[in-house]
Amino acid sequence: METGGISDKVPDPNVVPEDQVLIYFPDEAGTKLDSKMDSVPELNAQAVVDKLIEYKVLGEGTKVVNFDTKDSMGTLNISQLPTEGDKKMIIAAVEQTFIDDFELDDVTLQVNGEKASE
Repeated sequence: METGGISDKVPDPNVVPEDQVLIYFPDEAGTKLDSKMDSVPELNAQAVVDKLIEYKVLGEGTKVVNFDTKDSMGTLNISQLPTEGDKKMIIAAVEQTFIDDFELDDVTLQVNGEKASE
């Protein structure tokens, strides 16, 4: 009988599996995007938006109104954008985060159904 091998390992039922996400955010100087790997309990649009809130890209209370994907293209409709900060960088951070995490070619960001403008 062998012990200590991978076949003897049983997943811990108390550990919640998590999905890895890549979160983009403006660097301290606000001149380029930086990124960091993190995790969410389940990969979905609101979980990623919540991480963007945690990284101060989006404001508290931002909700996903709708997120649709078709043919590697995505449309993310959120409830609000921050009123402070460089909107171009904020939009780029949100769109790039969703492109990478949901394996898309492009994402259009909307705020309450209207295309987000820089």
